[in-house]
Amino acid sequence: MKKRFMFFIMLLPCLFAAAQEQEVLQHFASWNEVLAKARQSNKLIFIDVYFTGCHPCAVMDKEVFTNKLIKEKLEAHFIGVKTDILKEPLGDSILRKYQTMGFPTFLVLSKEGALIDATNGFADVGVLMAFLNNADSLDKHKTYLNGFAPNLDVPYAPAYLDYFGKERKRVDDTIANRWIIENRKLYKEAADMLFMITRNPASGLKEDFINNYNAYRALYGQALVLGKATAILSANLKEKVTGRNDQLFSGFLKTYQNKFPAADWKIIRFLLADHYYNTIVKDADAFLSFAAANPVLYKNYYGAMVSNLTNKQQLSPEKLLLLGKWGADAIDEHTAFETILTIARVYQQQNKPEVYKNYVQLAIDKARKYEVDTKAYEAMLTN
Repeated sequence: MKKRFMFFIMLLPCLFAAAQEQEVLQHFASWNEVLAKARQSNKLIFIDVYFTGCHPCAVMDKEVFTNKLIKEKLEAHFIGVKTDILKEPLGDSILRKYQTMGFPTFLVLSKEGALIDATNGFADVGVLMAFLNNADSLDKHKTYLNGFAPNLDVPYAPAYLDYFGKERKRVDDTIANRWIIENRKLYKEAADMLFMITRNPASGLKEDFINNYNAYRALYGQALVLGKATAILSANLKEKVTGRNDQLFSGFLKTYQNKFPAADWKIIRFLLADHYYNTIVKDADAFLSFAAANPVLYKNYYGAMVSNLTNKQQLSPEKLLLLGKWGADAIDEHTAFETILTIARVYQQQNKPEVYKNYVQLAIDKARKYEVDTKAYEAMLTN
């Protein structure tokens, strides 16, 4: 008995080491350590930025990072990094550097520390795999977001450091605008990052950003600049359109549509329509008509809209028809499982069982492709 006990004690370190090796994402003490590991392994860097208590972050750990195909992809091509913005200095530095405001946030960088791509929000297996494959392709073509220096140590403005400090002080617009204008040529990254968090940038700075959107996108990526562009245009829209005036709104959209890449404009236009119809006009039916005519599935907006209307008991037959058209026309092979199933339920409530089953089957086929358990989806076909 004693010998067996001693054998078990001696075996523990081996078991612990094996468990550690199975973790596809590791915590690192410093940025230099991450870069050294990436260069040594000749792999890209994948970073999962999270905080303890973040529910979608926990679901990622449980359901996505444990997926066989995701683990194989990460282990073969990436140094996997996991960092908590609230508990780790590295996480805090990355938050400040890349403005990772939504969680989880995923970053992919070259082995030299050049940012390749970034996205935020829950990503199911298929969505995350598409993100990883795209980053892999961008790296092969040496397409990097070179607005970010590869080091974390940047000469930021005091207001910027205060904003990301422990007290999270709000940025004074006047101070921020002055610093940006005075320091932009010398410290472009620092000035541009301060601009991104300034609530009311100077009009000249806003015009420069909108007119040169493509250049900013090439420097810092869609995830960061699209939100800023939408915020600027939403503020402009609020000034120009104070009540219901669909013709004026349509003219507003035409003014800006050629300043953005087509893929980005579809999302920006959709978000502006949300602001106009749901905030200014307060006409949910008009927004759904717009979304059905200009369908976009952005983040989990579709699911949130269906959930909100359901909770308010406002899912009329007319709304269901518009939601169905919106979802059916926007769905593609990259659509998240949850959104596919939400579209399915919309058609179920329209009493269209065959269409409902087709979308559930689509989710099943996607699950099989990515080796995800299909039992829950298959049960939906029999209920």
